[in-house]
Amino acid sequence: MTCTQPLAVATLALAYSAMAATETKVVLRESYEKYHVGESLRGTRGAGKGASIAVSADHAAGGKHALRFVDAPGLEKSYNPHREIRLTGRKIIRTGKVSLSFDVRNHPERPAAFHVEMRDWTKGAYKALPELLFGADGSLTLNRRATAAKLAPGTWYHVEVDFLIGPEAKEKTYAVALTAAGKAAVHLQGTYAKNAQAITWLGVVTQNEKHAEFTMDNLEL
Repeated sequence: MTCTQPLAVATLALAYSAMAATETKVVLRESYEKYHVGESLRGTRGAGKGASIAVSADHAAGGKHALRFVDAPGLEKSYNPHREIRLTGRKIIRTGKVSLSFDVRNHPERPAAFHVEMRDWTKGAYKALPELLFGADGSLTLNRRATAAKLAPGTWYHVEVDFLIGPEAKEKTYAVALTAAGKAAVHLQGTYAKNAQAITWLGVVTQNEKHAEFTMDNLEL
């Protein structure tokens, strides 16, 4: 894969550099090493009937443990199982530079469709912040816009999402860097809702009506 939109991404990077003084603190860091295999984490929703979100020792991007998401047919809600992390009080991110990063591996035989997204629930209906939809076919969609990226099943990818939030964020754009081991990073750009002003929610949501699974590691916001 080749890098896309290099000029736009470079311009965005300069904007982030100018905002270094207001960079937000880390509010979440998970590597799953301290958890037992089979353990579910806070925010797990809709597990059961063959669906689960639990710590696994089968594959890990670093260390020995990672978080495995297993979807199944016949669930009541199409977005189950999912995991949500609610940011409240001082953990709400209202201004500055934001960085979300994680490692992800889709199953080589039962790849899943899922999305990783942030939301602003401060007033009324939620406003969509960066949303990355990973397709079972290896595709990657950014806030409903298709990209040329293609992720190989059974391969670990490191994903970094960088953007500005709050009054300083005029363009409402975000940069995505997608890196497979030993490969050059693929750079992409997306746009989030113009009326989104704060991060109050982070979710990882499955979207399958069949047996499918993927694994996540080293989640940080």
